[in-house]
Amino acid sequence: MPIILNKDQRVASLAPLEGFAFEALFMISVMLKDKDLSPLLTCPNLYLLDCARFASKAEFQALEAKRPELICRWFDWDAW
Repeated sequence: MPIILNKDQRVASLAPLEGFAFEALFMISVMLKDKDLSPLLTCPNLYLLDCARFASKAEFQALEAKRPELICRWFDWDAW
């Protein structure tokens, strides 16, 4: 039986993920407290980020500028 969580999961920071070698990160029902995406810059194999809009547009723009190969729906500015 699947587990369904109907409320957002609160995460203080992405800092604990720094340097991880995962290829995809799915964080759909997450509220990111510190709103900082920079720890993802140190994840060398990350190519797909599927997440809630839990950071500012400027944070997503900075991530896209430094990791243009990364796939993320929030890099589509029409989605905002």
